[in-house]
Amino acid sequence: EEARRQAEWMKVRREQLRHQEATGALIRKDRTEEALRQAGRDIQAMLRRIQNKADDVALAVSQEGVHGVRIALRKIADEIGGDIADRLGAIGAEAPEVDEPIESDDA
Repeated sequence: EEARRQAEWMKVRREQLRHQEATGALIRKDRTEEALRQAGRDIQAMLRRIQNKADDVALAVSQEGVHGVRIALRKIADEIGGDIADRLGAIGAEAPEVDEPIESDDA
């Protein structure tokens, strides 16, 4: 009796998961983790490019002092922030609209 009750409960749970998957309420952990890893790598690469802006910062210091550096750093941050936002948007756009159904073992 207990085994039958558990089997019925598992069927109900599978149907709930199928419904959630069909309505887009579930996301694939493996694909989400990979997208996050890719986003992290891309953000790190963009942040490493900050050193390439040293000449801009030095010029701002020589021409306008601290105020010029603040403006230059704000501009650099805006550029990098825009690049990060664009890349995250591209990762989202590359994701499939709907995942293929997950294989079930209740054949």
